Amino acid sequence: MKIYHPYTLTPVSTQSNVHNQSNVIDIVGMIASLIRNCIIFGIGGSGKGMLVANALRRIKTDNQNRKIF
Repeated sequence: MKIYHPYTLTPVSTQSNVHNQSNVIDIVGMIASLIRNCIIFGIGGSGKGMLVANALRRIKTDNQNRKIF
């Protein structure tokens, strides 16, 4: 079914999306499980610091003897 914009009479695309919880990726777990060098980049305010903080917290809880500096 096409829906037309009332002023220009051009078709408007409408979509719906249902979130499926089985598609959740545990990025923090992936970083913390196999510790290696990695680079994390993104625009300012995208959550890079939170990602690193959560990964370090997970590493520390998985192995209390690991030194983080």
